[in-house]
Amino acid sequence: DKLRFTLLDGYGEQSAIRVIPRQPNVTLTFKHFPPGYLDEIYPISIDVTNEEEDDIEGTVEVEFRASTADSSDPSSMIFTDPAGFHEERRKPADSAQTQSGSVSLDIGVVQAHQVVSRQLWLRATRNVGERLLLASLNYRVRGTPPQPAAALTASTEPQSFRKAETLRIPFARGLEARFEATFRANSTAAGWGERRVGGGRFVRELSETGLLSEDGWDVGLVRHEGWALAQSARCAGPWDVEVRRWRLVEAATDSLPAGVEVRVRELALPNQDAVTVWKSGQSMQFMSRVAVSYDFDTDLTNLSVGTVEVEWRRKSGEGALGHDVWVRSLIPVPPLDLTAKGLWAHVDLPDDPQVGHPFPLRYAVQN
Repeated sequence: DKLRFTLLDGYGEQSAIRVIPRQPNVTLTFKHFPPGYLDEIYPISIDVTNEEEDDIEGTVEVEFRASTADSSDPSSMIFTDPAGFHEERRKPADSAQTQSGSVSLDIGVVQAHQVVSRQLWLRATRNVGERLLLASLNYRVRGTPPQPAAALTASTEPQSFRKAETLRIPFARGLEARFEATFRANSTAAGWGERRVGGGRFVRELSETGLLSEDGWDVGLVRHEGWALAQSARCAGPWDVEVRRWRLVEAATDSLPAGVEVRVRELALPNQDAVTVWKSGQSMQFMSRVAVSYDFDTDLTNLSVGTVEVEWRRKSGEGALGHDVWVRSLIPVPPLDLTAKGLWAHVDLPDDPQVGHPFPLRYAVQN
């Protein structure tokens, strides 16, 4: 009456079942307001939604880089606190950056049917175009600790899960500028378009296009040119911006060729230090005077005289996340064309000519 199992030769059946944990229903979404502007501190919110009946916990690994970059991208930065870019600690767009292109966010515990948000700030410099935000959520259902690697077998699966999302964010220039330089030979301000002699004396220029001076027989002729630089600025993006400073900064002495001096004078504008709102597509006009001095014998055909420094931000209220951090952008000014046009004649007289006595007369002709 006792049951007995007998294995039949040549016949049999082997069955196996593999149980795989179901992927929890967790979503990863982003909240932001594209396009972003180059140099701005661009806020973005990452939302983790738990639609399960159990709590989850984990971290989000985020990387920010240009779409054409295979690895690290120095022109794309990501950080968790914008304080480092606040007004007192702002950095120009072309300075060395130390911020990393990736961060790790601890989302803590996300309760069942709840949403946890974490905010990041992005900054793109130098080049317009798309940037990639790569977000990877590594999480587990709370109460199921991850299995160590040594404990995994063919029938054991870890209780950790991963969800990845990729976001493409376009970045454009928020401000654009055009420059027009005009030679000012008839300026009445000393040193701004006239040719000065070493002791404060002036000599006449026989040409209608400029004046020359001499700082002494040993150093040769020195040219002092005056230019009017018109700047037409425009809000080029779809979002309004607030601007609180637009200033032409002369080139540093150590960046200029030897013997060359550049001075900049801005024309006074009403309320130039006040914060103004530039609507999308709106243009603004600025004017500066530039004085350039260099030796007559210097082989100089063009010269970079400086950059425009502008402090701005996206208008407050443009987007629920807020864009309240002031940033500084540097816009390079195209080089001045110093090539002499037409025929120039320059004459120098001695300091003390006397009636009835011969005196030397030096002149130079430039074609």
